[in-house]
Order: sequence, then C-alpha cells, then structure tokens
Amino acid sequence: LPVPYHYEECLSTLQFANRCRNVRNNPRINYVADVEDKDRKIKRLTEELQQCRQRINLLESGGMFGGGGMSRNMNITPSKLVNILKKLGVDAQIGADGNLVIDGKQVAADTLGIT
Repeated sequence: LPVPYHYEECLSTLQFANRCRNVRNNPRINYVADVEDKDRKIKRLTEELQQCRQRINLLESGGMFGGGGMSRNMNITPSKLVNILKKLGVDAQIGADGNLVIDGKQVAADTLGIT
C-alpha cells in the first residue's frame, strides 16, 4: 500500500500507465509505389552517365573544334558557328573569302575543324 503522503503521485502514475497501455501503434513500411519507376530512373541515369562519358572522351580527344570528331558529328558549318557565337555575344561574321572573322580577327574554318 502506498503511503498516504504519496497517494496523489501514485494515482497519477497509475492513470498514466493505464493510458499508455491503451495506446496502439500501427507501424508501416513506406514502399516505392511502382518498381518500374525505379528501374526506369536507374536506366535513365545510366544512359545519362554514358552520354557524359562520351562527351568527356570527345573533349579529351581534341575538343569541340580542336580536330576531334565532335564537330564532324554535329555538322557545324561556319554559318552555324557564327549564329552560336552571336548568341553568346561574340562579334562574328563570315568574310568575303569564306573565312570566319571573330572579334576582328580572321580565322580559317579549317583551323577550327569545321567545313
């Protein structure tokens, strides 16, 4: 039997224990809704990684205009290059002799690896 002096505290503790006994937990594991979504994401990221590796290899093998194969694969013509440079804010045009003029300097298309 509890001592009368601690009766209120004992009663409060027993009531709390009774409330705790009535608590029900329903744990659930959160699963990914669709396994195919995860597989598609893995495939997409794998393909993206492969493309990045190919770009790195192309840049390491001579750069975009340094004689590597990338400019040939992209079919960059001098007029396309001029348009790209203008969009980037570079003063570029095609001279009368067919060479590029970039910021006032004449550059032969062959030195850039484009035709």
